[in-house]
Amino acid sequence: MSGACSRVKISGALEILRRYRVGCVSYLNARPLMRAADDVMVRSHPAELADGLLAGELDAALIPVRSWFDMPDHPAVDGVCIGSDGPVQSVLVAHGDPLDAVNVVWLDPASRTSNHLTRLLFKDRPEILFRLATTPVAPAPGEAAVVIGDRALQLQTHNPAELKLLDLGTWWKDTTGLPFVFAVWAIRPEIAEAGLLAAALRCVAQNGEKSIAAIVAEQHDFSADFALGYLQNHIRRTLDDRGKQGIAEFSARLAQVSLTDDPQPDLTYL
Repeated sequence: MSGACSRVKISGALEILRRYRVGCVSYLNARPLMRAADDVMVRSHPAELADGLLAGELDAALIPVRSWFDMPDHPAVDGVCIGSDGPVQSVLVAHGDPLDAVNVVWLDPASRTSNHLTRLLFKDRPEILFRLATTPVAPAPGEAAVVIGDRALQLQTHNPAELKLLDLGTWWKDTTGLPFVFAVWAIRPEIAEAGLLAAALRCVAQNGEKSIAAIVAEQHDFSADFALGYLQNHIRRTLDDRGKQGIAEFSARLAQVSLTDDPQPDLTYL
């Protein structure tokens, strides 16, 4: 995201956003993307936001990148994402037993990208049973669980069961050498002023980058040091060419194991 978003521009961006129904998650990692526009955002889980966008109930939404592959006619906002370039801290596979002893993996119904990334992790284990349910973060013997968002951060800071935590951002970077993009802003294709809406969302995100200290001070779920380190060192909010390479690689790998129909969907950015 290049260029500055001035006070005049941010007021104009908010005027544009108020014309539309825009959905975002409430996780700590997304707060810099929406802080200035907090009062105009609809809050929901990632999978629900994707469903709302596809149904036309939302005009723009921060959706799982896996969901975006199924709606390539919905352009994404260039330059903005939720991703990581190594450890992400908030997308985990929690397990007590060693992974090679796991035979059941609980997927999170709030997620799509993280669930499919976990399926790639176990792609050479056809005997694994994948089940969809929000579970306690302490899986039973022989089981593992996908844990995302603030629940994952809480597990990072307080792990009474002393579970092993596999960071999926780390696993992806070690496997591919690329950043991973978990979510993008996507816009309903019927929006006539989609370019203006994309610019407004970029402007709000740029403004949020200047508000990290305030965001950390406003939240009370984590220590200030932990929250600041997470937002500054683990969450990648800029979508650049390497991030787009990561998106393309994720799509291709899903296609290799029949987890998506199109290995290279015709994705567009505004």
